[in-house]
Amino acid sequence: MKEQLHQGQLLERIVRRNGYSVSEFAKMVHVNRKSVYNWFKRKQLSPDILFKVRSVIKTDFTNEFSKLANTVVLDDEHLPVDSMHQESEPGFEETDELEAAYHYWKDKYVDLLEKYNEFLVKMYKFYEK
Repeated sequence: MKEQLHQGQLLERIVRRNGYSVSEFAKMVHVNRKSVYNWFKRKQLSPDILFKVRSVIKTDFTNEFSKLANTVVLDDEHLPVDSMHQESEPGFEETDELEAAYHYWKDKYVDLLEKYNEFLVKMYKFYEK
């Protein structure tokens, strides 16, 4: 079954699909990178954040976020309406420790990619002269 993404995850997908690095996107919306990463972790985003993002990226989120309209909130989690009565797989539990480790390594990986991208841009400019 396809996992339902929350609004923060959808925002991350939209930002990356449009080719923005986290640093670049943070500058565009006038916040720091940590704030952007926090947005990516939120299950729900405020209308103010969505307005900021939409005005910067100039894209319509209705397709992505309309899927969330067909969800209900149970115990602070978004579940698709049609899967409310399905049981979860036995033995599958995600701990906070595993999730924290995942985000830590993902953030390190993204930081490294951004630094590598900056390096490539500098090298290109150097050899362009």
